[in-house]
Amino acid sequence: MDTTTATRALAALAQGTRLDLYRLLIRHAPEGLTAGEVASALAVAPNTLSFHLRTLAEAGLVAALPEGRYVRYRPCLAEIGGLVAFLTAECCAGTPGGASSCEVGNPPLSSCSSLRPSPFNVLFLCTGNSARSILAEVLLASRGAAPGRSDGVTFHAYSAGSRPTGRVNPDALAFLADRAMATGGLRSKSWDEFAADRPDAPAIDLVITVCANAADEACPIWPGAPARAHWGQPDPAAVAGDDATRRAAFAATWTTLSQRIDALLSLPAGSFTVGNRAELARQLNRIGTEIAA
Repeated sequence: MDTTTATRALAALAQGTRLDLYRLLIRHAPEGLTAGEVASALAVAPNTLSFHLRTLAEAGLVAALPEGRYVRYRPCLAEIGGLVAFLTAECCAGTPGGASSCEVGNPPLSSCSSLRPSPFNVLFLCTGNSARSILAEVLLASRGAAPGRSDGVTFHAYSAGSRPTGRVNPDALAFLADRAMATGGLRSKSWDEFAADRPDAPAIDLVITVCANAADEACPIWPGAPARAHWGQPDPAAVAGDDATRRAAFAATWTTLSQRIDALLSLPAGSFTVGNRAELARQLNRIGTEIAA
């Protein structure tokens, strides 16, 4: 990639909506999304969206592919790979760690790539942060610090929502209490509490979305450049009926999340190194597919 091409790509990404749009398409690579799906996820007006898609396409970052009556937009992964390679070679002395950290005391990335964070911070996301993500947080919190691993890897669980309800679902609390799970510190909170612009936000190593809405929304920039995975799960809080019916819905959600988290905890220590984020995401997406809700 030459300087002109790199400048054009960087200029296209140097705008908030376009960057959110491109991040959304990357999360749905390689299939991509239709314009309608993008507009729904980002709440962008059609004419504004068309302008941003055209700008990204002219920069070579997005390809528009006719699909019946629709047009599907896919991220050009080779182009963004070329941009990363260009920046690495020309701006980082040939290695991502060649550029010194802006923060005093932070070692270069290359020196951190083999280190294992301890604990490994996992953030579970759903829309309301009242049921599914709460159950996932409790499950991992109850197992992640257990001395079952000989390699010293431990896990710290968090949860949040894109549009939090402000309270944990009462049926979720009752379900957890029936299983003697601690619920005192649980609360429904915004994912903004974990954004990179919050000085007290923990560095997140892994983000797992447990509902489709949260997976499709333009999320904040997370500190720690985490791996991302999606574990789609029906919302037990949406199930109507008597107490037994609602308890059964929460039990089914609990069982699926429990199996998936057990699979996460069974991964070898090398899966949790900073330099292995892409492979970790692939493994966790596979777990979410193989252990179906």
